[in-house]
Amino acid sequence: MLNLFRKRKNEKQYPHLDKAAAFFARNIIRSQSNIANWLSKYEQRMTIPQKKIALILFCISMTILAGTLLYQAVTGSSSSSWFQQPSIVIPETHPLPDSAVLNQMSIHMDTLSIEIDTIHH
Repeated sequence: MLNLFRKRKNEKQYPHLDKAAAFFARNIIRSQSNIANWLSKYEQRMTIPQKKIALILFCISMTILAGTLLYQAVTGSSSSSWFQQPSIVIPETHPLPDSAVLNQMSIHMDTLSIEIDTIHH
């Protein structure tokens, strides 16, 4: 019962993976900040009517997009969709990796050489 409340050591098993994750996180945050700064500067130059028009256009476009996706999800029709993902097709035959093919060829060559040796002796 006391083992449930003991402190567990937080050991880092993959330090390179942690460094890579931190690198990607820093770059993502930096790019998000750059985009936000650019949008902020662009927005400050706009007048109030331009901001209202931009907001209305954004709301209309997102409503159309969400409505289209919702309609396709409910009806199951995705034939006329511009947002269509290709289906995954399972191959009929499963090709062997190159190493397995080479291994089979060497086994076949070994059995041939044994047969040839027994024929000659």
